[in-house]
Amino acid sequence: MSSDQIDLDQVLVRREVDEAELAAVAFLARYSGRTLEAYRQDLRFFFAWTASVGLEVLGATRPHIELFRHHMEQRGLAASTIDRRLATVCGLYRFAHIDGRIGSNPAQYVRRPKVHPSQGHGMDRTELGRFLFTAEQLGHQRAALAVLLGLNGLRVSEACETDIGDLGFDRGH
Repeated sequence: MSSDQIDLDQVLVRREVDEAELAAVAFLARYSGRTLEAYRQDLRFFFAWTASVGLEVLGATRPHIELFRHHMEQRGLAASTIDRRLATVCGLYRFAHIDGRIGSNPAQYVRRPKVHPSQGHGMDRTELGRFLFTAEQLGHQRAALAVLLGLNGLRVSEACETDIGDLGFDRGH
């Protein structure tokens, strides 16, 4: 075994595995990529908060989670950030309950902040037409990128992460 690999048996001997950490791992196992990273960060924040107030993660009640929401509001976090973090915490408790780690879900009726819809919107037909026309005037590569973005509704980051090897033909397309 290389020095980079972790021997699970040695870890278990050195440290007792915490039920809350197991619940978090089980919850996070459903996700990947940026969603996984965001949820992992949300849970780190929540676990740190519970430790700072002397609370066992799996011993939390609905009022504790409401206090967590209040803590985030006091820090001036955006409603959308608070909502996402609460969604993560609610998911953790939902699956901890499903998995039998806790008797009931304390997050089930937690009040969430109102998040106003984003001011952003997609392009209408006219805007898309101008976008594609302008890109075509700038060259074939830009036109191809504009078509990829506009007709598939991709974000720039999604288009940049596209691997040509992943593209293929299915039924002539």
